[in-house]
Parts: sequence; C-alpha cells; structure tokens
Amino acid sequence: MTDLGHCSYYLGMTVARDRKNRTIRLSQKGYIEKVLKDFGMCEAKPQYTPMKTDQIETPEGYEPTDEIKTWYAKAIGSLMYAMLGTRPDIAYAVSYCSRFLAKPTEAHRAAVKRIMRYLKATIDLCLVYEGEIEPLTGFTDSDWAGDRETRRSTSGYVFNLGSGAISW
Repeated sequence: MTDLGHCSYYLGMTVARDRKNRTIRLSQKGYIEKVLKDFGMCEAKPQYTPMKTDQIETPEGYEPTDEIKTWYAKAIGSLMYAMLGTRPDIAYAVSYCSRFLAKPTEAHRAAVKRIMRYLKATIDLCLVYEGEIEPLTGFTDSDWAGDRETRRSTSGYVFNLGSGAISW
C-alpha cells in the first residue's frame, strides 16, 4: 500500500480541501466539461433552469430510430453519473427524462440537451462540507398524482449533514 498524500481527485470528482476555513468541496467540473464536449454542447447557449414545467408526450405507435435510442441512453447515463456524484439539482430532470429510455423522441432529446445547457451555465456549482457538523436534516416533497397519463406521484428528498447534501 502506498500513501499518495491528500485526496485531490476521486471517481471523476475534484476534491478541494481548505484547512483554514475547514471545508471540503466536491466538484465534477472536469467530468461535465467532458460530457459537454462528447455531446457537442460546448458552444451551446447556457440555460438557467434544468427543464420546462410542461410534460412531454410520446405519440401513439411511435418507434424511435436506433440512433436516437443510443444517443439518448448514453446521454442519460452521463447525466446520471453527474447527478449521483455532486449534482442533486438535476436529479428530478434526469429522472423524468429517464422514463423515456425505451421510446425517446426528438422532444425528449431536446429536454436532455436543455439539462446539458443548464450544466454548462452552472458548471461551477459544487457540494461544500463544513468542518462543524450540524444536525442531520431532511426535506421531502411530492406532487401527488402529477403524471397526467398514469396519475402516478413523484417524490423527492434530500438529507443534509451540516451545509452539504449527503443523500438525494
């Protein structure tokens, strides 16, 4: 076993430790830049919300091409990795878009591109954990039958330890 010193990079996340202020910052800026490059979104116009409020319908009898299915699956997987690592702010939008993996349309592709444009606009957001451990706090919400087609509910939650989210 070798001591490599302080951790500065782990599983695609930059780890920045500030001893003076007793904080640790986790960021996936490099990973997000790579995703934007891989999907040709580096020059895209930034977007300041991850999704629109209206729902996207899939037309009856629609069959997607293999190209859009492959693109969509790769895009959702890339966004999920960012979401699970340091970006709880895109959790709902990515989860919503992942419902359409079997039959994505161009409207669904546009929704995924909007999330990428949002990541471009907010690329410097990161999780910050402070040295003083405050009590564990949790928040939850639900839309109670918000899906117009199935009447299924969507719920979400976040748990914070001090200033930083630890589960979402």
